[in-house]
Amino acid sequence: MQRVIEDQVTKRMGQRSESIEVVYHEIGKRLRWLREQRGWSAAEFGAKLDIHPSTLVSWENAIARPGIAEVVRITHALKVPIAMVLADLPIKDCMPPPGLREKRIATAAKRVESMRVNGKLGKGIRSKAKDGKGDE
Repeated sequence: MQRVIEDQVTKRMGQRSESIEVVYHEIGKRLRWLREQRGWSAAEFGAKLDIHPSTLVSWENAIARPGIAEVVRITHALKVPIAMVLADLPIKDCMPPPGLREKRIATAAKRVESMRVNGKLGKGIRSKAKDGKGDE
């Protein structure tokens, strides 16, 4: 899904946008800063999230890209509002086509609410992947 959206952004702009990379790099910097402010190593924080430390480090270095559900889990574990990670991102040049943004927001909101209702908001990504319910 993430690749489809990036392709649509690229098509709309007529070229591969470096802006998307900048956005994920900024998110990663913020995640690392918040983790380090708590004095947690990548291994300690990875254990809290039930993910491998290398996954966390790859998000922080913008090598891999966390989905919205992962960002919500991270901010929940850090006990910070999601705006601390997502506010004021340089997204002007990588906005998706009209209507796509609203659809993604609605889908993400449904996922988060479903996770909250089912008590899975604090569970790890590995447990989703093992039971086949993950979408990646």
